[in-house]
This record gives sequence, C-alpha cells and structure tokens, in this order.
Amino acid sequence: MTINNLTSYRWSLLLSAILFLHSCSFLGLDNYFRDRSNDYRQAEEFSEIEIPDGMSAGRVGQLYPLPEGGEVVSYEIQSEFEVPRPRSVGMNESTNEVRIQRLNGESWILVTTPPGETWPRIRSYLWRAGIPTSRLDPSNGIIETGLFKLTESPENFQQFRIQLSQGVQLNSTEIDILQRSFPEADIPNPLPSWERESDTADYEDWFRGILAETLAADDAVGTASLLGQEIGTSSKVDLVTPESGLPYIEMRMDYERAWASVGYALSRQGFSIAEQHSSEGIYISDYQQVSVDEPSWWRRVFRITKNNPVYNYRVSLDNTDGVIRVQVENLNGETMSQRENYLVLQRIRNNLT
Repeated sequence: MTINNLTSYRWSLLLSAILFLHSCSFLGLDNYFRDRSNDYRQAEEFSEIEIPDGMSAGRVGQLYPLPEGGEVVSYEIQSEFEVPRPRSVGMNESTNEVRIQRLNGESWILVTTPPGETWPRIRSYLWRAGIPTSRLDPSNGIIETGLFKLTESPENFQQFRIQLSQGVQLNSTEIDILQRSFPEADIPNPLPSWERESDTADYEDWFRGILAETLAADDAVGTASLLGQEIGTSSKVDLVTPESGLPYIEMRMDYERAWASVGYALSRQGFSIAEQHSSEGIYISDYQQVSVDEPSWWRRVFRITKNNPVYNYRVSLDNTDGVIRVQVENLNGETMSQRENYLVLQRIRNNLT
C-alpha cells in the first residue's frame, strides 16, 4: 500500500467513525447510546400489586415510599416570597465532628452526621476490629456485640450494647454504650436482659473512647444505610406550630440537659444571656441579628459597622410530665406575633446541641 493510499484509508476510517457516532442520536428511543437523563419524565404510576387471598403481603412494599405531606400553618410561610438566607455556619453540614459529652454522670458520643450515615460506619468498625455482632435492631438503633475477651480480663467474656438515636442537634447522632461481663465458666443461656448500668465503668469508658476516636478518623462521611435510615424517627426535639396560639419547642429529655442545651443555644449566633434563673427555668436573652453580607468598600475603608437592633426575650422552660416546653416572650414591650415567635424559636432550635 502506498503512502497516499494509506493516508486516504485513515481519513476514510476516521470519517466513518464520526458518522457512526453522530448517527447515534437518530436511532430512536431504543438506541443504547442515547441520552437517558430525562427518562424519569416519562415515568407512569401503576396500581399496587394485588395479593391473592391466603397469601402474605409482608414482603411487598414501596421501594421508594413517599412521606405523607404535612399541613403547614400560615405563619410558617412568609406572605411574600423571600430569598432564603445562607445557612448558619454553626449548622453541621457535611462535617464529621465527633466528641464525647458528659452531664450529671452520663456520657455519650455526639456525631454530627445523621443516624443513617453513622450506623454503617459503626458496623464497619466492628468488622475491621474483629468484634462479633450478635444482634441488630435498626428500628431502635441497637447493635449488640457478641461475647469476646479483652487481654486485661482473660477470665471473663465482655459484651457491649451500642444504641444510636437522633441527636438534639439537627442531623446528628447520639451514641450510648453499655457493657457487661460474664465469667468464662458461667455463661448464662440465654443471656439475660440488659441492666441500666454497666458492670465495669472503666471498660465502658474505654470502648466509648475507642469508638469515638475511630469515628473521628473515619473519612466515610456520606455513606448511608437503608437500614440505618429507620433510626431516629422519634426526635428528642420538636418545634410545635399550633394553628391557634403561639408555637413552642418540645424537648423529651431530663430537665438538667434541656436547661444546659437551651443555655448553649442562647449563647450562639447573635444570642447572649443577660440573666438566668435555673430554679424558675428562665433565661433573659438578648438577640442581635448577625449580618451575613460582605461590608461594602466604603464601610471597610472607613471601618463603619452596621448596628443591627437588639431584641430582648424571656425564654422559659416548663417541665410537664417529663416533657420540657420552651416558650419565648418579647421584653421590648411589644406583643409577639406567631410569625416572630416562630422565627425566634427556629433560631434557638437550630442552635441546640
């Protein structure tokens, strides 16, 4: 083959390839190479599968169930459309902060990822560490290890109970640890129910520390579990918005922790505490809107600061049958509307931890 013939052959081959690729868009809906990104727009709704009489429907369900649409009261929505403000830097977006919190003799791990993401990370740690798993209860967020020995106590078998729950802070997980031990020569069968306290506090602290360190060093943030998504359906904190009357925050926890959490929230993101009376369950708080706008060149050159107005609020905690109700009252001599009350409580709820 001469050089001219070889060049012509290459050009013909290249032209054929271009024409073939270009023609892919004209091959119709059955074309394997076509763009499928908009196929969801042609999706149709089908009727549910009908199960014959005498057969169980336990294994049949929605693959992607849609939650029921809740009703929103009017004061949650602005009368005119408002551009959403940037989310507060204090909210835990795409972070992996892990810390051990202690209050009134209780200790737990706080992870700033939802339970659905924390669950597979704990499962992965147990597998890598060679710690057996004897029981999984995703709906209640419980993982129980199997029996295993520690070098510090070779005569006993140890078992740990890990319980995940939705944290007070938005999109966070709280992890409680329980420990118990059984002599190698006297292991009950079946194993008894768990007590409320660990057999050995030092082993509980050790396991809590190891787990916290592992989660802090873990870079698998964003991995979620379908089983773990069932955890945390019962929230510790809810912002209740009744149709009539003022909204309020409900906190299902002991009073001391609720008091500490609200106090923490009132010291962040524009809030400051002027007075506090724990015996009466009252905080007097000042609030000044934190500006998220970049100062103009003129303001930067002449160091002119924007003075936002300061609002004074009375925040009260009422304990009724173990449920803490948090309410807000304006101390500036003005009656708070439902909308203003809702916005202040929403800011407090976002700051809770």
